[in-house]
Amino acid sequence: MAAQLNPASRRWYYRRTVTAEVDCDGARHRIAWRRGKLVLEDHDVLAERSLRALGAKPPMCLELLDAWRARRDSELLPGLLLGDRTVSPQELALRRERHDAEMESAQRMPERVRAYVASQPGRAAMVSVVERQAVERLELQRRMWVDTLMAVLPLELRRALALSAVVHIERRWHDDEYRRRHARHIEPVLTAVATPVFELSARRWKRNLELHRRLAARTRLLSPGEEPTCAVWADRRRIHAALALPLSWFTEVWGRGIALVDGCFVMGVVDGATDGKELRVHAIRPEREDWATARALESPALVTRRGGGPWRLRWM
Repeated sequence: MAAQLNPASRRWYYRRTVTAEVDCDGARHRIAWRRGKLVLEDHDVLAERSLRALGAKPPMCLELLDAWRARRDSELLPGLLLGDRTVSPQELALRRERHDAEMESAQRMPERVRAYVASQPGRAAMVSVVERQAVERLELQRRMWVDTLMAVLPLELRRALALSAVVHIERRWHDDEYRRRHARHIEPVLTAVATPVFELSARRWKRNLELHRRLAARTRLLSPGEEPTCAVWADRRRIHAALALPLSWFTEVWGRGIALVDGCFVMGVVDGATDGKELRVHAIRPEREDWATARALESPALVTRRGGGPWRLRWM
């Protein structure tokens, strides 16, 4: 299956806007995801940055924007896609207090060690070791704080930002070294997101067969040029599945809300209309082999939607 999407279809998310309110220093401010970007609706960003350069404390909205721009990579995906709770303003205040204390401690550590080394000749090598540890500790705290800020956002906005992160990663997915470095963060997320959806489809299949009890599924993230595959086999006890999906499955399938249509698992979008209401896809169709076993076939299908109604699937 070669997915040759037209440009209009690939940029379907440009037509979508997600807006949410967050607590910003005692006020409720709007943050939006529009055309794949995070936008502050109630701030003049340039003015806020100018005040920050003069020593003013940045507002929460600006912290969120800076955190997003600083870490738009695969390490954000678990928190954006798998987290199921939102950090409250009260919990955020406690986390900020701990974060500030840890940052101050890490920044002062080399200074304290230098003072100690000055009174202990022969231990100068300690300084470089402690400085390296301090840098690592600071970086860890910064990453943890970014994760906390992302958890402030409502779930719908986090899911939208995850799509932007995937699109950002896709631009360099052809780079072997880059792909290896990031795949270890993305593959577990793909497994956590795709497997439950496939299981819903398999449960419907299982009801039809009445013999299969459990699902054992494995997922693999594809390299560029590889074709999506799904090997499914069943016996008296289990349904087994081995899924191999591209990174674009997040944006072209899951993000559109078509991962499961009429009980069928969708593997990829082949082509789509510019209005996004009709898409040619490849989906998994179960087929009985005999009274005790069955297999799944990868078949072309058409998914359509009228108005704001649900997606419907028709085999081609």
